[in-house]
Order: sequence, then C-alpha cells, then structure tokens
Amino acid sequence: MDEKRVIKKLVTVMQGANLKKAQELFKREKKRLYELNHPQIPKLYAYFEDNNDFYLVQEFIEGDTLFDEVWQKGRFSERKIKLFLRELLPVLDYLHKQKILHRDIKPENIMRRVSTNNYESGKTAELILIDFGASKQVSTTMKSMAGSVIYTPGYAPMEQMQGRAKPASDIYSLGVTAVRLLTQCFPNDEDEYGNTIDKLLDENHSDWRWREYAQEQGITINPGLADILDKMLAQNISKRYQTAEAVLNDLNSLDTSQVTSSPIVTPQPPVKKQVAKTFVPSSSSEKQVAKTFVPSSSSEKPIAKTFVPSSPQIQTPQPKPDPLEMISILTMKVRLMMAVLG
Repeated sequence: MDEKRVIKKLVTVMQGANLKKAQELFKREKKRLYELNHPQIPKLYAYFEDNNDFYLVQEFIEGDTLFDEVWQKGRFSERKIKLFLRELLPVLDYLHKQKILHRDIKPENIMRRVSTNNYESGKTAELILIDFGASKQVSTTMKSMAGSVIYTPGYAPMEQMQGRAKPASDIYSLGVTAVRLLTQCFPNDEDEYGNTIDKLLDENHSDWRWREYAQEQGITINPGLADILDKMLAQNISKRYQTAEAVLNDLNSLDTSQVTSSPIVTPQPPVKKQVAKTFVPSSSSEKQVAKTFVPSSSSEKPIAKTFVPSSPQIQTPQPKPDPLEMISILTMKVRLMMAVLG
C-alpha cells in the first residue's frame, strides 16, 4: 500500500428506528460515493461499520489548509482569487452533477498539496476539497434525522441554515471563502448578545459590505470580478448563480473582454532625421554632435554649421622675385617705349 490513508469515524447517537434508517442509508450510498473519481477529491477506499458506528477509509492529503496559508503568507491577490475560483468551480460542477452537496465550504476545508506550485508562478496548483462526499452525505442525513443541520456560521446562506440546501448554497459558500481570502477577514467570537462579529457584513448581518472593507484596507479589485463575487453572495437565492458552470463562464468572459478591450498600439518606425536632436554624447569629444540640427525637409543637406575638418589644408607659398631682375625688366620696358615714341 503506497498511498497513505486515514480512517474517519462517524459517531452515531441514534437508536432504534433512526439507527436502522442510518444503516440502510450508509449501505445504499456506499457504492455511489465510492465511485466518485476526481483528482481534487480525496479517494474513498472503503466503508465499514463496527459497534453501531460508521467508518470511512479515505486518501490522506498532505499539505496545509487555505486558512493556514492565508495567515502564514498573507491575503490572496486578485490573481490568486481568480485561480482559486478556476480550480474549485469545476469540482463543484462535478459534485452537483452527481447530486452531491458539500454543505461546508470554507478555507479550513480546502487543502493545497505540499508538492504543488505556488499560485503566483502561473503554473497549475492543485487544491483539494476535503470533508465532504461520503462523510458529509451520510453524516448530514444522520444529523438531519436527529433534528440538526450542518453549516458553519459566516459561510452558509439563509436557505441552508433553514435546512433547504441547494447547489446554489455551495456557490454562496465558495464566494464567501473567496472574499475572506481576499480581505483576510474572518468571523470573530460572539459579542455580548451572542452575535458573531463579522466586519464583512453590515450590523444587521443581512448584507455584505466586503467592497467597503476592501476599500478601507486599500485593496483594489477589478470591477467585473467584484460583480461576479457579489452575484455569488446574493442573499436572495433567485438572484444568485444557480450553477458552478455559470460562474466559470462569466469568469472566462471577464478575462476575454479584458484582453479584447485593451487598445492595440502599433509601434511607429523611428525617424532618423530627428536623432541628432536628442542625442546625448557619451564623451566630451562628441559634444558638438548634439548641437547639430538636421532639417526635416531634406535629408541631403550637409551638417555644415558645426563641421570640423578632419585635417588642416596645406597651402604652398609663392616664391618672391629677385630685386635686380625686376630693375632689368623695368629698364627694358622704358627703352622700348622711347624707341616707339622717337
């Protein structure tokens, strides 16, 4: 046996007819729950009954819960919230199509395997939804027989607290989990009147104010994602998402619209004529180049105003005439003129 396993005990307090009904339910549901096959759901290996108690043999998940993670590493970013929803919505969709409700989604019941990657790396990180399925299906029915309803205050919608849980109830709990991971704000102890202190709910505990709290804490979030979370958290079940698939579709549409709505900027080719205007010399010997202006109307004109010849031009001096030779030439010109006149 290579895989680690854990045995969970479901303690029963029922007797007589109720105990017999629970035993029948346990046997009836065993096969259907045993056949659940999803990589993000702990495998159920076996059931057995001993001394009127029920036992489950399940896959052991090594890792931390998201409740532990958020306190160790801080609140989730918007990116992590999107990845969180993308990972767990398909699991809920799978469960609901099998006619199974989780009924207790919260950070304490979601684990991250120790071998998986960090969210911020952009790689797939495997989240495992624990404490559900066989144990939840069987124990919920048994507790319902005893007159109790399973839920966690601060995570369950009104219809679930009234014993009428539906698939939309799990969606509500997933939305609550998301905003608590985003804000790192969880229900505190009860006040003097027995009410749970929750800063994400209004004073009447009837409406969510997680947006206001996030703003107070300087937390920013995309308006489209905030609208999706609000719809998951709708107190009126008729205004809430009815399926996990519908939430996932809106999440995918949100990402698509963000990409297509972004302006596409086509880069312009550089204008070479203007380079000299903004050129910054790397050494003092090149300072004259930065002053050079190249007219935009013609690229043929030379850069003449600041041109410095690479080498000086050499001029050859003309030889001076001999003075005696100059007098002789002058005497000959005078004699010639006298001969012409005489």
